[in-house]
Amino acid sequence: MRRGQPNFFLVFDRLGVDPFTDLFEITLLAEGTVRGTGGVRITAEDCSTDVPGLYVAGDTATRELICGGFTGGGSHNAAWAVSSGSWAGRGAAAFAARRGRPGRELRPVGTAGLRPTGTVTVGHREVVADVQREVLPHDHNYLRHADRLGPVLRSLHGTWSAVREGLGADGEELFRAREAAAMVAHGRWMYHAALRRTESRGMHGTGSGAALPAADRWAGRGLEPSGVGTAAEDRDRRSSRMIEVVDRDRCIGCDLCVEVCPTRVFDRGPDGVPVIERHDSCQTCFPCEAYCPTDALFVAPLANAVAPGSRFHDVRQLEESGLLGGYRRELGWGKGRALGARTAIGPEFPE
Repeated sequence: MRRGQPNFFLVFDRLGVDPFTDLFEITLLAEGTVRGTGGVRITAEDCSTDVPGLYVAGDTATRELICGGFTGGGSHNAAWAVSSGSWAGRGAAAFAARRGRPGRELRPVGTAGLRPTGTVTVGHREVVADVQREVLPHDHNYLRHADRLGPVLRSLHGTWSAVREGLGADGEELFRAREAAAMVAHGRWMYHAALRRTESRGMHGTGSGAALPAADRWAGRGLEPSGVGTAAEDRDRRSSRMIEVVDRDRCIGCDLCVEVCPTRVFDRGPDGVPVIERHDSCQTCFPCEAYCPTDALFVAPLANAVAPGSRFHDVRQLEESGLLGGYRRELGWGKGRALGARTAIGPEFPE
């Protein structure tokens, strides 16, 4: 661990703390609604959005289409930043080439923080302080009870009205004002979405107690905040990619997929072959495929629901195309294979 993540241990070493044996203080940090998985919705493989000509990458863009509800630090996020940046760059360049030089005068459309409806009376520092006052305190944003989130959201609504009417600046400060406006908008989306959820999941629990009976209904649904006047709309996650195949002929009943699935998609069947019991809970994180020693599992690569009769349900077609077991081969997992991490970038690691 020290060789793989030396910066993690640096602070502990300087404080004289052994993190494996000593007790030490921790500080709670606000993580938002769901850490690392939110962002602007992507509508195509070039990282385009619902707004023509707008392309997103890195932390601005949602990673849901490629990893479901999973995220990670370090290498995961770096890989996403590099790949999405290249896709978005190519997409934006192609859009500009197709569009050509506009034949009419350009019209600015941004308002909040850029073009207030009234006299400038608010500065970006005041707005940031207002947002921090409603987002950072743990009594607001830790257990997230509805009776606390409601007043917080109403306060942010008031801040948003003040931003629309009186937040503005010049020069570099204009950029800061726009950032402050975005913080208010995000805070409102975050709390509105939180109030729409009535179940408990991880650190999220908007009731006075754990509303666990509702968890199954929400496990297959997502919320897509949109607009600045209104907020979240329900979206059925049945349209997202998910596990589609458990091949009974290949399965050896080892239960590895049952054990590694973080959302308990599988149950052990009466004959030992796992069954997809909670299909809508699949987050497309792919450990089931990676750990299956016989390549008996397959996760569909589509953003829409797999139609009946699709080749992604046909084990023979998946075998012939090389898709079944393809992820495991790419990783280099399995007897006699070279680990992908040893061959992906740069010189081979010494044995």
